[in-house]
Amino acid sequence: MSFNFHRSSHSPTADGYWIRSKTSKQTVRIYFPPFFLFSNILLATFGPWFTFVTINLILPLTFLALHLFCLKGQAKHSSFYVSWSFFSFVLLISVFEAIVVPFLEITIWENYSLLLLVTIGILLIIYVRHRSLAITNDVCYVDDHRSNIYREQRFLFYSVCLSAPIFGNQLKFYLVILLSIISSLIYGIYLNVTTICHTQIKFDFLLVPDDCSEVYLNFNLSLSFACALYSLILVIPLLNSLLKNLSRLYRIIVRDHRDNNHHLRDDY
Repeated sequence: MSFNFHRSSHSPTADGYWIRSKTSKQTVRIYFPPFFLFSNILLATFGPWFTFVTINLILPLTFLALHLFCLKGQAKHSSFYVSWSFFSFVLLISVFEAIVVPFLEITIWENYSLLLLVTIGILLIIYVRHRSLAITNDVCYVDDHRSNIYREQRFLFYSVCLSAPIFGNQLKFYLVILLSIISSLIYGIYLNVTTICHTQIKFDFLLVPDDCSEVYLNFNLSLSFACALYSLILVIPLLNSLLKNLSRLYRIIVRDHRDNNHHLRDDY
């Protein structure tokens, strides 16, 4: 009688190390964005040069480098983008409500208008993500027909910030999400700087900031100003995404129109 012993290709030690390594990477991707963002925002309150270096250089260049070379916008790294987006939202809305609103320079309706734009964006994010994940879960049960179902649903791209795939029938909602977020950021910037800076009236109705040099005399003002500039930086990639998806929507409409005309000619 002979016994043949074969070493398992997946030893418990190796599996445990792989799980710990994966968990540690996931932890870094979740906790790095809030720590890095908050520390740079605090540094930006020290003065104009600190603001320029941290908000205009360090934050965007670091995010761009991570996006292009390390994370590469992949779905498995979506926790990083979700963490960054969520903490940015919490930081900006908290600073606005805790610092800008108590100055009583803006009306209650201006504040409600901003919160309405934010609420629309949040509700649509929840809806789109719920619908996308529902389609994805359906695909899991019929994995053999995964490609056919994705083709029928017209899979477009994977949103790392929503951590969900975007299908053709959800593109219009995704565009509204981008519009509401961009509008809320721009409107929040306007309310922010016209509250903490010296202002003047243009064209007899438009209030514009004139001098913001004194914001660094107070920590709350400088923090609010740094958040306003950070919001302006966020608008740039969001506008790029909006234009890209508007172009995608236009191509879809043109393609559908061409296909419909082709079917009509076949009927005749």
